[in-house]
Amino acid sequence: MDESVIREMTRVAEDCDAVNLAQGFPEFPVAETVLDAAHRALREGRHRYTRTWGDPRLRAEVARFLATRWDLRFDPETEVVITCGASEAIVAALLALLAPGDIAVVPEPIYENYLPGIRLAGAEPAILSIDPFTGRWDPGALERELSRARVMILNTPANPIGKVWSREELEEIARMFERSDAVLITDETYAFITDPQQTHVPPATVGSLAPRTVTIVSFSKTYGVTVSKQESDWSIFLDLGNTINVEPGAIDVIDTQLLENVRTIDVPGGIHNIYVMPDGAHVIAGSIGGRRLTVLDTTTDEEVWAWEGEAIRPVAFNTKPDGSVDKLFIQVSGHHGFVVFDWDTRREIDRIMLPDVPPEDRYDSHYNGAPAHGIGVAPDGETLWSTSRMNSYVYVYSIPELELVASIPTGTDPDWITFTPDSRLAYVANAVSNTVSVIDMETYQEVTRIPVGKGPKRNGIIRLPDNSH
Repeated sequence: MDESVIREMTRVAEDCDAVNLAQGFPEFPVAETVLDAAHRALREGRHRYTRTWGDPRLRAEVARFLATRWDLRFDPETEVVITCGASEAIVAALLALLAPGDIAVVPEPIYENYLPGIRLAGAEPAILSIDPFTGRWDPGALERELSRARVMILNTPANPIGKVWSREELEEIARMFERSDAVLITDETYAFITDPQQTHVPPATVGSLAPRTVTIVSFSKTYGVTVSKQESDWSIFLDLGNTINVEPGAIDVIDTQLLENVRTIDVPGGIHNIYVMPDGAHVIAGSIGGRRLTVLDTTTDEEVWAWEGEAIRPVAFNTKPDGSVDKLFIQVSGHHGFVVFDWDTRREIDRIMLPDVPPEDRYDSHYNGAPAHGIGVAPDGETLWSTSRMNSYVYVYSIPELELVASIPTGTDPDWITFTPDSRLAYVANAVSNTVSVIDMETYQEVTRIPVGKGPKRNGIIRLPDNSH
């Protein structure tokens, strides 16, 4: 086995105080939420041996994330394995699939760990040349190699040339695999670090590749946890849906006559959003890190109900004719839609998935774990509106049937939504395109798109006393 060229060049660069172009360090720091999650996991005792194929909670989160993000369906008990980095997963897959004398196809330029892994299995590499400047390759050459190969490794987005394999290219490869007995091993370490114009397409989502693909993804580059082995180990404790800490939160109550903070109510889990329910009798606190929705009585400050297990995002309500609360509509991390609760019984009665669009039409950001992050009931109570950050659409559902009645394109990455009191206009904050979409609520058409400052997310409506704005 050869010494790692990357590590060798890193050692030389450090000795010579040179700029190191050999090793790919993310240029952004590790997020405080990641560090907090690591510290929290250590304090909670989650630092002991776990199952050989990974902590069950983490495998379940990975499976849920892949299903929500890419519609890749895996059984977390039998089809998801956690390894110490993508490199271990690649070598494990090669050792499992290759026998001495087998052929493994590898596109070149090449990430250095592939060839040692192939040699360790006693197999032989077959190189598929990729033009490093144009990304072009020879389909005929690949078809010839696949006719005799047991495995193909596909790195997309590719290290070191940055090539993002297009859907058209993957469809061509899928057709070749239908005529081959080979298995595809994908290395998708850089899936979330791409140009917005060249979004990542998981090969397993293309054609008939899914049942013959070993999909390998990684936390390290996405979360910037490559600085040391210690940080890499910590990253496995990351809860994919958690972006807010789980330290105890609190609600401050302000007297609007005295303009004073009159009391503080402690609430489990760091609070992300807070809502007063339409009946005025209850207040809701939603926690992302604590994965908890807490309902308090506004008179006694006592907890009257809690829903645990999901990271809470925006919440909306509809009411009965007498003004009492009927349903809760809750958006949660990792779910492209919303959960419906009956308030009287405190039971989940439905889980709505928003419509899908072709992967090439999606806005391929990381969404911070929330593909849907804006929801509201129109003031007239007849429709429920939900934004999709993944699709850059607003979807409108009838109440009480919850049937889809309109799909409205917006600016990129729509977040919160608000309405004029007369249910005439809806306003949607588009966080990435730095705009606000104004939508006619009768025709379901975007009237205009207003340029605003950087990163609009929350919005609200207030009419000035002179009725001018």
